Amino acid sequence: MIRLGIIGCGDIVNCYKGFSSESLRAKGLEVTALVDVNLERARKMANYFANPLLATSLDEQVIAATDAILIAAPNHLHHYYGKRCLEAGKHVLMEKPLALTQIECEELIAISKRMNLVLMVALCMRFHPLLQQFKSLLDKQQCGDLFQLSIWTEQHTEFPQDHWHNQQETLGGGQLFSHGCHYIDLLMWFLGQPVEGFFLGTNKETPWMEKEGTTNVCLKFPDNSLGYYFGTWGARGTRNDYLMQAHGSKGMLEADFNKSAITLYSKGSTKDTKQFYTGFTKEELLFKGEVDISEMYHNEMLHFLTCITTNQKPLTDATVALQSMQLIWRLYQNGSLQSGREHT
Repeated sequence: MIRLGIIGCGDIVNCYKGFSSESLRAKGLEVTALVDVNLERARKMANYFANPLLATSLDEQVIAATDAILIAAPNHLHHYYGKRCLEAGKHVLMEKPLALTQIECEELIAISKRMNLVLMVALCMRFHPLLQQFKSLLDKQQCGDLFQLSIWTEQHTEFPQDHWHNQQETLGGGQLFSHGCHYIDLLMWFLGQPVEGFFLGTNKETPWMEKEGTTNVCLKFPDNSLGYYFGTWGARGTRNDYLMQAHGSKGMLEADFNKSAITLYSKGSTKDTKQFYTGFTKEELLFKGEVDISEMYHNEMLHFLTCITTNQKPLTDATVALQSMQLIWRLYQNGSLQSGREHT
């Protein structure tokens, strides 16, 4: 049985209530400790588990009661807790980001390698059933040779003005760094390492954010395909919500999170392909499911557990997560992947 501790019982941990499920217990996972500076939050979370230890700090009792730790504390505390847990011999599942600087990230990676411990980053979208299907269809070239992949995430995310989430020093950046990192990671998972790109961001209509609350990123990949990401925390209305579209030589593959569906839109006929054309004549539903958001967290935790018990490298290993963070830092610094252009 792998004994799991959770550090941070705030909003994000509501996503992890499913860890009390019979399927994870059957696989050998038990939540044995909850840590939060606000003990009342830990008490509320404890209702989902079998009498876990409650604490306001990572003390010796917590260390003794656990084999692995999920760190869901505010971003600026990730390095502190990650280092303490790894040095205590604990496997770590770190909520993104891994840490706030490259030096901090590299230190955590080095400790995990020295101690032969799993250090996995919770880039949960890779474990979403809809996106796993989408990735499989792209790999099979269901829409042909891909030339454009676009991702939209449109939501309203606003915390009280003094919340750590609003400040660059404690968040680590803006919307791109804290949330867009999921989708930069997905673009790189789908398409590889980009060779060109640019970033534009603004906090217009998201004044609670010190850095950008709205993001536009465009990337070019080695095969000349393009990737685009638009994300906002300022949406007051949306039709896209969370949406992905992949344009290829055979049509357009769309993953619609609202409908839990993947659809291929195409012209139907291969004749007269050079004529002016603005619509589609064929609509093929390739996947439809009732996807509960908790499934991706369940899948993610099951993968973490498997990596611990089999010494397998995680799909979202810390070194993989660092690659997308390095890309974001370059975009922040220069506005592009080619130095000399500054976007403010």
